[in-house]
Amino acid sequence: MAKIKVINPGLATFVEDSGRYGYYHLGIPPGGALDQMSFKAGNLLLGNDVNAAALEVALM
Repeated sequence: MAKIKVINPGLATFVEDSGRYGYYHLGIPPGGALDQMSFKAGNLLLGNDVNAAALEVALM
């Protein structure tokens, strides 16, 4: 598995996954990447598992 090193991530860079469903009754929202289709498409294009963690960067 290849590793990357983020040197200067910025204020709006997050490590996201596909979310954790089934815990809302405990007060835990699903969370996950904001754009699920792009998240899954990006993972597939890179040859990763569709639910592998990814960096999400928001423009400010």
